[in-house]
Amino acid sequence: MILHAAMPNLFTILDDLWGSITPIYMTNHLQAMRSLSLLVSSILLVSFVSGCVSQKPAEHHGWTVMVYMAGDSSLSSFVDTNLDEMKKVGSSGELKIVVLADRLGEGNSNLYLVKKHELTDLTLKEIWIKRPNEVETGRPETLTSFLNFSMKHYPADHRMLGIWGHGNGWKGAAGDGEDMLSLADMRTALSGFKMDIVAFDACSMATMECYFEIGDVTRYIVGSEKTVPTAGWHSAIFGPSRTR
Repeated sequence: MILHAAMPNLFTILDDLWGSITPIYMTNHLQAMRSLSLLVSSILLVSFVSGCVSQKPAEHHGWTVMVYMAGDSSLSSFVDTNLDEMKKVGSSGELKIVVLADRLGEGNSNLYLVKKHELTDLTLKEIWIKRPNEVETGRPETLTSFLNFSMKHYPADHRMLGIWGHGNGWKGAAGDGEDMLSLADMRTALSGFKMDIVAFDACSMATMECYFEIGDVTRYIVGSEKTVPTAGWHSAIFGPSRTR
């Protein structure tokens, strides 16, 4: 919660009250108890006021593009190559590009806001993780938390989800070790969300099974029936979202 500018004064008062309790207690137990009651009441007042002051709403814009990069695999070396492609476009007033990227090994996961020619690191504290700085892209909880984070902090009129990584047709995509998002997992993760586009930068995901599982949560599905180049999407894919 964001505290009002006057809040620090209350904390100063609390410090003074706390400091006064010990010596008072030594000479007058009743007065100490009254001071303690005043301290507790003041703490409750701070909690109430801070709870009533709402955060500034996130800025609304045209498009949020969310890229879910499952790179904890043989594709790890291509994660940064694909990020470089996104940086050629970067976020703007009407477009925000948010990326959850996982690389090979432990502690190699990052959440980024992609800007023009640079990446801004964001905290992973709102992303579902079991180990420090290490997401599991093959778990639906991870994808759901990424979508929740992106839509909370970057609300938009239109939303695109890109799933990047190995694809295996009707079996699923975005593998991470032994885990892979099955099509049923994707349906679970996307439940309650409404996308304009779900696009697979992954092989063999243009299947009827994929459409059957997630077709009701998105207007369009973009995928390939065969293999997809490891170089990933060209930056031009983000062009239309900057103006529509």
